[in-house]
Amino acid sequence: MQWLRDQIGLIRSAAEIEALALRVPDSGGVYFVPAFSGLFAPYWRSDARGVIVGSPVQRARPSRARDARSDLLPNRDVLHAMERGLRHRARVIKADGGATANDTLMQLQATSLACPWCAPACRDHVARVASAAGLASGLWSDLEQLRQN
Repeated sequence: MQWLRDQIGLIRSAAEIEALALRVPDSGGVYFVPAFSGLFAPYWRSDARGVIVGSPVQRARPSRARDARSDLLPNRDVLHAMERGLRHRARVIKADGGATANDTLMQLQATSLACPWCAPACRDHVARVASAAGLASGLWSDLEQLRQN
């Protein structure tokens, strides 16, 4: 999303992507592989490069909406690698973090994986995890000191 905002200028903020993507029923055959710094889990290929495939050069009318929708493709390979490693099929997707604010993205992933997703009450647990780590490591002596900081 940052690349679409800062380098391409497709969006002004990450929050725009969902509304833009909902303007069209699909990506129109456009696929976006955001590997501009390499391809991470489960491939770990630092030499991989990002690519946009299927976008006609001479499109009758450029479609920011279709291009935005192409960025919402799920990463099935990570889930399938986890399932193979655990020898267990996922029954539900439980996610948190910034991406869960985009219901369209989460539903596309759930549909692609044929697995329902569950929206958590708190969609960003990063601060909670960091706080717990700080307490466990002695950065803060107790909850009161954590609250003050």
